[in-house]
Amino acid sequence: MAAGDIASRFPIKGPSVSRHLSILKGAGLITERRDGNRILYALAGERLALCLGGFLSVVCPEQVVLRRQTARGRS
Repeated sequence: MAAGDIASRFPIKGPSVSRHLSILKGAGLITERRDGNRILYALAGERLALCLGGFLSVVCPEQVVLRRQTARGRS
């Protein structure tokens, strides 16, 4: 999506959205590509999933144990 399309979904101004996109890009959570004079942004799915998994492992460590037990039970 273009930055303007993303910004239209939130109650903040375009420049703030652009700053947030820059931070997300720096963290490797989104990618960008040029399409003519527009920059299109997309989620970096695998990187995002790894970061979210790491975050949840710290915040909810019991869920990691439950997922492992459930996965073993299916084997």
